[in-house]
Amino acid sequence: MMENADEQMDIDEAWVTSMKHKLAATSSVPASKEQSSIYRVPKHIYETDKKAYEPKIISLGPYHHGKQCLQDMEDHKLRYLNAILSRNVDLSLENYLATIKKMETRARSCYSESTNHLESNEFVQMMVVDGCFIVELFLNHEEAVMAREKGELVPGRNKEAQEDPIYDTNWLLPLVAHDMLLLENQLPFFVLQSLFELVHKSNIPSFLFRLTFNFFDPLLPRNSGIHPPSDKVLHLLHLFYWRFSPSADNILDYSVIQCFTYNPTLALDSGLLASSNKIQPEPPTLIPSVTELKEAGVKFKPKKMMGSFLDVNFSKGVMEIPHISIYDSTNSLFRNFIAFEQCFPTSRAHFTDYTILMDCLINTPKDVSILKQNKIIHHMLGSDEEVALLFNQLAKGVAVNYEDRYLSKMFKDVNKYCETNWHYWRANLVHSYFSNPWTMMSLAAAIVILILTFIQTFFSIFSYARPP
Repeated sequence: MMENADEQMDIDEAWVTSMKHKLAATSSVPASKEQSSIYRVPKHIYETDKKAYEPKIISLGPYHHGKQCLQDMEDHKLRYLNAILSRNVDLSLENYLATIKKMETRARSCYSESTNHLESNEFVQMMVVDGCFIVELFLNHEEAVMAREKGELVPGRNKEAQEDPIYDTNWLLPLVAHDMLLLENQLPFFVLQSLFELVHKSNIPSFLFRLTFNFFDPLLPRNSGIHPPSDKVLHLLHLFYWRFSPSADNILDYSVIQCFTYNPTLALDSGLLASSNKIQPEPPTLIPSVTELKEAGVKFKPKKMMGSFLDVNFSKGVMEIPHISIYDSTNSLFRNFIAFEQCFPTSRAHFTDYTILMDCLINTPKDVSILKQNKIIHHMLGSDEEVALLFNQLAKGVAVNYEDRYLSKMFKDVNKYCETNWHYWRANLVHSYFSNPWTMMSLAAAIVILILTFIQTFFSIFSYARPP
């Protein structure tokens, strides 16, 4: 008892008081009603490929606002703001600023990182300028498409719109589209919707959805059957992400969750499992590569695109994978989808699951070649080796719930199929003797000779046993 009293006397009272003040200040901070949805990419993910998460030409939102390397587009944003104001002459700039001013607190709460370095007027101005740029870009793109359909040489509503450097240069528009789908370069969707309603005089969310999908359509084939609720869309990346969600038939609800950092070697290490005095869960389930599965008798077929390209099926030794095109932008797009899944607490990590599937299937350029021959993959990269490297790196360092995946059942079905020796024997027989016409002819000739030899032997024995 005396020792405890002495220890308490040695503690600095000012230090304790300071800690109590910090605790009181922390407990008094009210919880935000708006869940954060626009995140900084976690450092361990960001370090795997920094360029995939950084804007190349334009900043949108507070995270990259004011960067010197992105200042060239600031004047162009203001030109787009002027174009927006000319679309609806009944409204002034004050109307746009006042509309966003009312939702400033809600907009700030959407960012996981503090935006207090921006004063109120600066934050609202940024939201209006960046948001109007996006809306005007979508409207210009729609008008350009309509102009091409009418056979007009120069799209646009007026001379100013016709002299648009984004459309006058072939390289600028793809970079802008790339930057608009970065996790750190997002605006809250309700901000875009509010600005669009002022410009277009319409509160129907499907109009803005259609403009968005038409603008980003060339990046990836989309699921035209999915219509997300407007009040659930968080930002443009989330809307685009939602469009690729797998069909409901492919999503199962698993109650058992095992969380590991994705590493095929470490994931199978028994050291990651529970201790021996507890019920040990099964190790994370992975599947062999395309080459190994083919040797086991698995066939690969392109699945008709009825929904999302994430809808992968396996049945009776046939794996159906929807066709996917790989471009230079695919790496950045997939990485930002995965980063969003890692940060957003209610995400089911469908893109992470898909990339793990492709990482398992593709180990070498030969695996890519087989998928190309089966019309599952088409790519515009330099070589098949680059495609293999892309999928082998995408999920590096990512935390995965191995049992809470929409492809978990398929992984187990594939492994169960491969455990049957008959499938290997049959595949080896087909590969060895039926892979080309010459081996088939040789096999047929051998069978005929074997049959004739058997007949000759039979009659020889028969004539010996029963002579005439």
